[in-house]
Amino acid sequence: MLGHDRSRRRDRLRSVPTSLDSVGPNRRVRVVGVRGRPLLSHRLAALGLVPGVLITVLRNRHPAIVSLGTVRIALSESVARCVDVEDAD
Repeated sequence: MLGHDRSRRRDRLRSVPTSLDSVGPNRRVRVVGVRGRPLLSHRLAALGLVPGVLITVLRNRHPAIVSLGTVRIALSESVARCVDVEDAD
């Protein structure tokens, strides 16, 4: 019973959204949402960064580089800070 509680707690912690700029390189994450002005959300949506999509963080320094399928997208530090993600594993 104790092991089951630990597993649930670990799953709950794993699914807490964090900003993209705080994710280490070579991590696979799921986009949860975009904070900020609607124009930013629309621009990122046009690039394919929408809630639910899986991306791989290739680099988290300025500029952050993420991979979305075969496409690589460079994001400024301020934009990466506005993208909320959760661990996909």
